[in-house]
Amino acid sequence: MPDLTLIPMAYCTGPKTLGPFKVPGSNGKTYTVYFRRGTWEGACDCPAFVYSKSAEPTCKHIVRVQTHPDDYCGWGEQWGEAPVEDGTCPRCGGPTTTYLTAT
Repeated sequence: MPDLTLIPMAYCTGPKTLGPFKVPGSNGKTYTVYFRRGTWEGACDCPAFVYSKSAEPTCKHIVRVQTHPDDYCGWGEQWGEAPVEDGTCPRCGGPTTTYLTAT
């Protein structure tokens, strides 16, 4: 088994990263989207997500938040983005938290 190295990496923990995000549905209802910290893994309370049988469910509401950078930040050093020096996210200005990440 290969050795793992733990490296400290910063992630945005501001409100534009985790949510909740309110996204209007095509039926006039509003759905709520959340993301897991430091990932693109989202969850939504719409029927398409809730009743999905997929191992990796998604829906158009999650995709909508992910593809609109004014709504969603999701910044993290692990994706090769510039590191922070003052503890603020370089993308949205929100707070960051450092976690040990295995490489």
